[in-house]
Amino acid sequence: MVEEEKYIKEISRYNQPGLCRLRKKHLEGNLDASQKAFWKDGKLLEYVVLRGFELEGASVTWPYSVTLDEENVEQIDGALVVECMHVLIECKDHSINIKIEPFSKMRNQLLRRPSGVIGCIFARKAFTEPAVALARFAAPQAILLWT
Repeated sequence: MVEEEKYIKEISRYNQPGLCRLRKKHLEGNLDASQKAFWKDGKLLEYVVLRGFELEGASVTWPYSVTLDEENVEQIDGALVVECMHVLIECKDHSINIKIEPFSKMRNQLLRRPSGVIGCIFARKAFTEPAVALARFAAPQAILLWT
């Protein structure tokens, strides 16, 4: 948990323009050496997404693990509440298009939560056609795909 606190402290330093510059540098592969060393693979996207929502007024829950009988059963990249909307966040920071696996994982996570919770999957690239098609038929769960 100490590592997560370091990430929260670091990303909290950024205002909206700074966050946009950081994300752009990340997408272009132009992070400096200290930034690359600080952010473990995939973590930067998680924290940029959550910080962006926080700056817009959402109540953010930073990444966390869910345990059952002292065993880690799932990792949540984040959650947020905007007015009455509750959202689970999943981030995929890969250089390839995202297949259906994260979508299936999100659907299973939503099945274990109240029916009003929606899911959002953020991807660095795009989603494959099967993933997009599956998202259209996710009822009763709502899963939004963002690139």
